[in-house]
Amino acid sequence: MVAAVERLTFDEVIRGVEVAFMLNKHEITDGLNLEAFLDVLGSYVITEMLEEAHSDPTHRLEQHALDKENIREIYPHWDITFLFMMDLVQNEEFEKMQRRNPFADHDVYFFNDVTRIGQRISEEFASWSNHECHEIKDRLASMDVHGTGRVKLSKFYGKSQDGAWQFTEASEYLRQLGALDESSTLQGPQVIIPNYVMGMANCITSAPYYSICCLNECDRVFQHLEVAIPASTASTAEIIHVLESMHDTESIETGKVSATLRSRLEEVAAVHDGKVPLHGRLFAQWLHFAFPRDCPYPHLAGTVNPQTPMKFEEALGVDATTASDAEVEQFLKSDAARMDASPEAGAAMWNLKEHILESSTPSDLATSPVRQVMQVLSFLGMLAAMMSLLFKQLLPEVLSIASRKAKAVEYDV
Repeated sequence: MVAAVERLTFDEVIRGVEVAFMLNKHEITDGLNLEAFLDVLGSYVITEMLEEAHSDPTHRLEQHALDKENIREIYPHWDITFLFMMDLVQNEEFEKMQRRNPFADHDVYFFNDVTRIGQRISEEFASWSNHECHEIKDRLASMDVHGTGRVKLSKFYGKSQDGAWQFTEASEYLRQLGALDESSTLQGPQVIIPNYVMGMANCITSAPYYSICCLNECDRVFQHLEVAIPASTASTAEIIHVLESMHDTESIETGKVSATLRSRLEEVAAVHDGKVPLHGRLFAQWLHFAFPRDCPYPHLAGTVNPQTPMKFEEALGVDATTASDAEVEQFLKSDAARMDASPEAGAAMWNLKEHILESSTPSDLATSPVRQVMQVLSFLGMLAAMMSLLFKQLLPEVLSIASRKAKAVEYDV
């Protein structure tokens, strides 16, 4: 299954490179000099990150030419991204240096060269570009004076008025992303920092089989817990002890887990007869309040509908993801905007509605004869495939060995 998914993602890269050749008016059999090679690679990155596929080729050519011309306005990090792309190209050249044909022309690049770099971009760009996510988070954190992981929507929009190119999403889009806390009428709508940072609005690209989005910083908390607690449940004392031993945390320092956090964790344990499931919604909710800037708030299933900006606008119209000037003005002049931020922001979102990540599916528990027959057939199919693979791989080796032995005997005679 993993191999199949990898193949599908690679096929997406090939399709993207084919489009990049077309947009630069090259045939896929053309040889490219370095300048044309970088142009095609740049087009590949732009189409993967920013553009929507158009059925009309002429319209797409015009749109792409416009995007390329204004790329630094559309995507201010373009120059740094171009350096990343150049670094991959130079690394590739260095790796090939020892196995090059000294008589071939190395200043000409072909389709497979662009595809190889495109594949590396798809594999490495997410972790490399995460610095952009840190910039977004740092800007929001500077407005979160009480460390609640929340910023008033009025301040969020105010930041965009100060020249920031982000923070322009419409309130309805933020709501669908699960990045809006509307639990307090007094405080007004507030943006939940980790939900916004990791939301689809900040995904650099979203292909059918993978997306390049901001990394979930709560993963390091789970990794620390799972190393220290090799079980699916734990007591409150075990969890607190493990988290207090973590280094470089903003919210929990050694011996400083607040009484409120302890009480809430005990509430979670009480729901489960004294043990806390580490992969349940309630524990994820508790981690959000323990690490409010790192761990996203887990909404109840069915209450939010995260979508990429493109999908959202397909349903609701062009620019539906962007707040209008009137909406921004409304929140900037609201009564809630004049209220000071509260250290209790988000407290009303705490609830005891649980959902556990199951280790099995309903079909695993079924015992019907049909299912048993299907299991046997699946097993036999996999066995046949494995035998076929072994036969295909081993037969040439066996024949080769036999051939070598036969020749040895012949020479002896």
